[in-house]
Amino acid sequence: MHALHDVAEDRLDLRLTVEADPGLPTRLLEPFAKRGLLPGRFVLRRHGAQVMVEISADGLDPGMATLITAALARMVGVLAVGVRRRGCGRAPLTPLSLSRGRGDRTADGSMCSLSLGRGTG
Repeated sequence: MHALHDVAEDRLDLRLTVEADPGLPTRLLEPFAKRGLLPGRFVLRRHGAQVMVEISADGLDPGMATLITAALARMVGVLAVGVRRRGCGRAPLTPLSLSRGRGDRTADGSMCSLSLGRGTG
């Protein structure tokens, strides 16, 4: 297993809102662990019945970032996912809408944000 920061490429920042389920934090690491990866940052903050989770990972190409983000968004107990790819300027975290994988690309073709579509719109 290697840490993602050992592979330097782009950075993926995720902000998730999840149910306050004691088993959920370890499940959130599974999409990374299945690929032999370890996020550089994993922070939890409980707010009543919900937990805010921030995950940052370096070295993910856009395809891998999309796979991991989609796996997280499909998990039972995940209520919302915001995502930002660094290396795209100061792109804000954008909420996912979990229908089909679509990404906004910069002029050089790098992925800035992912939109996978489960939202209301």
